[in-house]
Amino acid sequence: MKPAILLDLDGTLVDSREDIAASANVVRQHFALDVLPLETIVTFVGDGVGKLLERCCPDLNEVQVAESRRVFQANYLKHCCDATAAYAGIVEVVARFAKEGHPLAVVTNKPKQFSELIIKHIGLDTYIPVIVGGDTHRKPDPDSIYDACEQLGVSAQNAWMCGDHHTDLIAGRRAGCKTMWCAWGIGSHHDQPFDVQCDAPIDMLKTISADE
Repeated sequence: MKPAILLDLDGTLVDSREDIAASANVVRQHFALDVLPLETIVTFVGDGVGKLLERCCPDLNEVQVAESRRVFQANYLKHCCDATAAYAGIVEVVARFAKEGHPLAVVTNKPKQFSELIIKHIGLDTYIPVIVGGDTHRKPDPDSIYDACEQLGVSAQNAWMCGDHHTDLIAGRRAGCKTMWCAWGIGSHHDQPFDVQCDAPIDMLKTISADE
């Protein structure tokens, strides 16, 4: 069987910075806080909605934390596809992997509801049958990878975890996957080890082909 390819979403398949930042700032304004610049909010992304809001609004009490999540989710549900777009070349690369018979899944810390909307928006829903969101398990917990592999019917040892964030690399390594750091994204490897670095989506084809 060809190796499975597990793909992170934000910073790997899509540039979603503007929509995430816009909804995060709606939350800040809800609590009468000043708007934060895009560059600041981007540094808060990668560990799930809870951590994003905790970093954006660090001094909220327990009731306000729950309110912040409600406000964010309501706004983001309406606007998660406004400016979000696939990185150049990524749709073609994923389509090629699907044509060649690689099992494909998205493994993301973003809630599944939003992830499904975005995957459909960029036209990858026909190629990616499995989407594991961060509703239950979040990277670097490897359980999200195990879940994706189980749904695909593959072993983690015959899979690549591909992402731009250090949590992708940690989760992949813990699960026994090969790991690919996607350097075009918004995250950082934070000195975590990885098997291969790809500087553009097209590089993924050469890397995976060489591994077969």
